[in-house]
Amino acid sequence: MVDLAEMTARHARILAELSELGMGLARAARADAETAETPEHRARAAMVFQRVSRSVRQSVALEAKLVRDAGREAAAEAREETKRRRSQAIDRQWALREKVEALVWNETEDMDEAEAEAFGDEIYAAVQAVSETETFLDEPLADQVARVLATLGFEITPEGRARRIPEPGPEGGPEPDPMAEPGWHGSG
Repeated sequence: MVDLAEMTARHARILAELSELGMGLARAARADAETAETPEHRARAAMVFQRVSRSVRQSVALEAKLVRDAGREAAAEAREETKRRRSQAIDRQWALREKVEALVWNETEDMDEAEAEAFGDEIYAAVQAVSETETFLDEPLADQVARVLATLGFEITPEGRARRIPEPGPEGGPEPDPMAEPGWHGSG
């Protein structure tokens, strides 16, 4: 199979060399035309100059075409890569959302339709936030699931289930025991 990049590079080298050789011949034809002793020699040298300079212009134009074609090809490859990464990101977002929803589905059982829709919007927003990171496609899905769950107020149990993270008490500590005596009792 032909290696297009190698072939293009080789063609570019050949065209560059032809341009240089042609320029040498064009300079020589110009010098011959300037030093010609007869009008016939001057006309012949001018014709050689005209033909050689045309060849040089064609070589330069072909070099420019190679550069444009390579740029178009690189741009097309970049567009394809972007399209591929976008498709992968969409697939990963769906997978992430499905995993999260599968872990928290029982939370929606007691919700009315509006609450369930709002909870679905929260899940969507949390998944969207995770998907906007630079490393979204490179991170393990399980780590992303855990981050989304934490954003939603859940944690994963050792058994692999999701449960709501208990709300801390008023000062960030454990919930006060309603049966315990108030702190001011017995203080004097």
